[in-house]
Amino acid sequence: MGRFHIPRKSRHHPAGDRQSPDIISQQINMGPKVIGVIGGLDLHGKDRSPHSTHLADALRPGESTITLEDSPSNWVSGDEIVIATTGGDPSETETFKIVSVNGSVVTLNESAKFEHLAESFNLTIDGDGPSSYEIRAEVAMLTRNIKVYGEDYDDMAREAFGARIYITAAGDYRGFARLSNVEFYNSGQMDVPTSYETRFSLAVSNTGEANELAPSFVRKNTFHNGFNSAIGVLGASRLNISANVVHDTYGSGIRVEGSNNRVEGNLVMLTRASGSSAWVAGIQVNAASDLTLSNNVVVGSERAGYRIDGHDCSPYSTQGNSIEWGWNTARATLHGIYMNQDGFRLCTSITKFKIHNAYDHGIYYEGVGSLMVSDVLITDSGFAIAPIIYSPRSVIHAFQDKRITIERSTIVAVSSPGYCPTLSDDSYIVRGSGSARATLKDGATRLARTGILWPTFNSKPTSSPFVASRSYPAIGGRTEIQGVAFVNFDDATCSTDNTVILTNALAEDFLHPVYTSQLQFINSSESSRIYFHRPSVSSIRLVECGDMECDGLKKALLVDRDGSMVGGSGGSIIPQAEFEWNGDLSRGLGDYKIPKAMLTRQDGSKIPVDEIAPDKGILRANSSSATCINNNQWQGHKCTGYHHGILVIESLDADSETRRLSPVALLADKYVDLNNGPKNHESCERYTCYRRLSTFWTIVALNKTYDLYLTGTSPEKLRLRILNEDNDAKMIVRLFSKRPQRLDVYTDNRYVLPLNGAYDENGKSIVLPPTAPGQYVPTVNNHAGANFFDRTEQMVYVTLAGSDVVEIHEAAVVVLTFNMPAVTPDEFFDNGNLVNNLALFLNIPPSKIRIVNAVREDFARRRRRTTGPYAVTVEIGNAVEDSINTTAATNATSGNETSLSYEDLVNVTSTVTNALQENTLSEALGTEVSSLSVVDVRATATSNTTITNTTESETDSVSYFVPAGIRIVQQPNSGFASQVLSPVLKVAGIDVGGNDIILGHVSDPWIATATIIQTSQTDAYLSETLAFFSNEDGHAEFGNLTISNAGDYVLRVQVTYPESMSGLTIDTDVIQVSGNEVVVEDNNNTPLIAALSVLGGVLAIVGLAFLFAKLRSAK
Repeated sequence: MGRFHIPRKSRHHPAGDRQSPDIISQQINMGPKVIGVIGGLDLHGKDRSPHSTHLADALRPGESTITLEDSPSNWVSGDEIVIATTGGDPSETETFKIVSVNGSVVTLNESAKFEHLAESFNLTIDGDGPSSYEIRAEVAMLTRNIKVYGEDYDDMAREAFGARIYITAAGDYRGFARLSNVEFYNSGQMDVPTSYETRFSLAVSNTGEANELAPSFVRKNTFHNGFNSAIGVLGASRLNISANVVHDTYGSGIRVEGSNNRVEGNLVMLTRASGSSAWVAGIQVNAASDLTLSNNVVVGSERAGYRIDGHDCSPYSTQGNSIEWGWNTARATLHGIYMNQDGFRLCTSITKFKIHNAYDHGIYYEGVGSLMVSDVLITDSGFAIAPIIYSPRSVIHAFQDKRITIERSTIVAVSSPGYCPTLSDDSYIVRGSGSARATLKDGATRLARTGILWPTFNSKPTSSPFVASRSYPAIGGRTEIQGVAFVNFDDATCSTDNTVILTNALAEDFLHPVYTSQLQFINSSESSRIYFHRPSVSSIRLVECGDMECDGLKKALLVDRDGSMVGGSGGSIIPQAEFEWNGDLSRGLGDYKIPKAMLTRQDGSKIPVDEIAPDKGILRANSSSATCINNNQWQGHKCTGYHHGILVIESLDADSETRRLSPVALLADKYVDLNNGPKNHESCERYTCYRRLSTFWTIVALNKTYDLYLTGTSPEKLRLRILNEDNDAKMIVRLFSKRPQRLDVYTDNRYVLPLNGAYDENGKSIVLPPTAPGQYVPTVNNHAGANFFDRTEQMVYVTLAGSDVVEIHEAAVVVLTFNMPAVTPDEFFDNGNLVNNLALFLNIPPSKIRIVNAVREDFARRRRRTTGPYAVTVEIGNAVEDSINTTAATNATSGNETSLSYEDLVNVTSTVTNALQENTLSEALGTEVSSLSVVDVRATATSNTTITNTTESETDSVSYFVPAGIRIVQQPNSGFASQVLSPVLKVAGIDVGGNDIILGHVSDPWIATATIIQTSQTDAYLSETLAFFSNEDGHAEFGNLTISNAGDYVLRVQVTYPESMSGLTIDTDVIQVSGNEVVVEDNNNTPLIAALSVLGGVLAIVGLAFLFAKLRSAK
């Protein structure tokens, strides 16, 4: 027997505690209380057989005799053994001294405090998933005849400062070690701020590759009662770490980095979390590459069983699965497998794990790459699998088709009736990790088991082991669950709320679709298969979801590909998105949230909701070919015959976070569904940092036509896509456009000519008018991007197919609608000089002008007052770009023509508007124009700093008429000298019918000037005499108009810009102006006003008497 004793201190050499000096060798600071190796070290103790085994029979509390699966050959009285926990608490691992050994029966020095099971389970499962497992306590021998230990002393527990071995390299020397059957205890040093990674019980650091010249291995050693990781390998490769036993350590039990190392057959028990090692793992190998990880067991970790990177499963991997992993087991942990921003960039595979009694998650994965989980067995765990994938960020409109695949696996809710391992809610383990915990089914206790927490795809990582989404959803994502068996979810001995698939209540923005096939349910009835949480009412506030529910929990779609989930040949399960519609007002959901445009006819009258949308929520109408059945236990609907899918609606404008478009309404077959979009994820509570992305993930029934209405003004650029579908999955979207600008449609970045589009002999794009209703309307038989803009209805039709991306861009054009009482559309179109005349008048090329519509005024735009029976619409702007990526620069040339800039187009509208109202336009065009409607080019959106609540105006169109005069809207009748006259003087332009009209374009407003035309005060004068005519209500408002002297006045208001319209004048009635106003305040700060006037030298006695009376009463 050998013993390596490292004392705390001696009379001559005070070494061994935190105050001890560091040991420095070959310029390497190894710290105190250490065996430093930069050469070679061989320590080989006596082999103990078996070094670990299992209980053959259960050990009950109060019993002191155990029966082992394997009979020990050299276990003797006085040896120390450890028996692993089979419950939920890591601290139920127990150590004993052997009293005697008789074959496989071992007598212990104490009675057991806890139950330690020894059970086997065999499941009848079709397919390739795991079908058998054991929950059988491990028994390990801790005693070895070579010991490395730190001597105990009074402050040992507080200082947590034990002995250690440090193997490293210095200069030309490279350390190596071969250790077998060595016992470490009171070893390792906790939370040492300098060179923390070298303070493991056994540290192998920067030794390079183990080979014949520097052979290293760590086999069959035991580590117990340690203060840091038992084994730490950093910067070393091809090292074998096998058959070691680790018990009761702080930090990860075994931590390995480097490449081509082997971690096999190790048993790690009771890994404690403390200080900087808060999220420890029994075996931590996430920084290792080309690792072999096989046949290890982790039992009783206060955080995770394993932290790994898994396998690289991308098609570009050089690793693949060439490095085979054997089965690894975890039991009695918070997380069986914990991966926090771990894994590979493109695809990570987790395979061959058995996980039991994970309090929170059997597998917690948060990584940037797709995930494949296969050949895993998870039992008796809070949430068997909780996957999160992050990136790319949806705010920059990036898309990647990432997916989570769970296959050939078995998930058992309850292994045997009454077996309900758990932790106390008061346990420091539970309290210290509460933020990582998912929300259970409503009303469930912590004993409820969930098979799969609905996966989430986020823009950013959560930065901690959280399941709550802390960023916008990623645009794409899907989960495939195939060949998975779910067992005993009907077992009610622990909980009646076990659920196979449960929504993530903390992912309120969107839950990407789940697709299932070849599922098996054993003692797991339909009622336990899925559950949809309700949206959180507490999130309905300005700084989160706004004034209505967030969408995530109402837009979770499960598609059953083969009927193994819903029966028959398959179908879909959708949430009750209609819940509390027109009910609980606190949820902000009802008919009153439907965009007004959807409920407005072309003549401006209101459409009753029940006329077009009596049904609410996701389309689920029953018919001869499709059926949906409500299931209140799920809080959802089971549908067959429908092909439900996900339609993504995405604003591409720069202000997509700050200009609100929601609620967004989708209408099909008399079902209306409202969509609110993601919540604000800014950390502050102030309105100034309130941002919500205008991207909407919606559930639709494919091969249908949907009307799409936005509450706010339509984006300049809108992207539509169907997620995760083949090209035979199609739909028609009819988007209501509040602006009549040309809408250019692109598919995969290429321009798609409208179905009524054509090119004339000069190559100029033209629009063909329909000769029959529906002539150019696309159908599901058309290709992706097929489109038609019905300007009368203000609806653009577009076909979506599969995952082809369709973008709708509002062209930078001015839309002018000329109303002509005496010219028919045919005459207008046939007059070839008309476009030329307009081009000549505006000094632009004729190719920039296109006639796009000509209709009787009976069919013209909604609620627009015009004159004349015909309305002819013209677009002025640049030609269509063939590709999204080839945008013309301002004032760039195309051929020999100059591109029209934004400023050029604004000048077009002001020029035409002034010409109409100055009555020169008809002559310029060679045809009579009675009135004009203008829709200006839109200024490019910018990223605002705060949210913008857009209005629901029917259109941005402004109508202009030839003015017949101006009128007084409001005038002051009296006032005080040098004081602003109140009420303010307002005037407005009028047409021949006396109706108020807009004068001048917003970019070039007309000006009115006020002058005095009648007064007895020859030296009186006006101030602030100019007023601009508003482009909103048409009024010119003299808000600061004053008259200098008292007296009676008549004012004249005259249009002074443009000068040609100076004949437009109007005179006011008499305005009486008194002397200066005096303001006096009483003791209560109440204004007391008296007007003092000297009229012919006589003081106004009445005013003074009133003033003195008020002052006396105030006292």
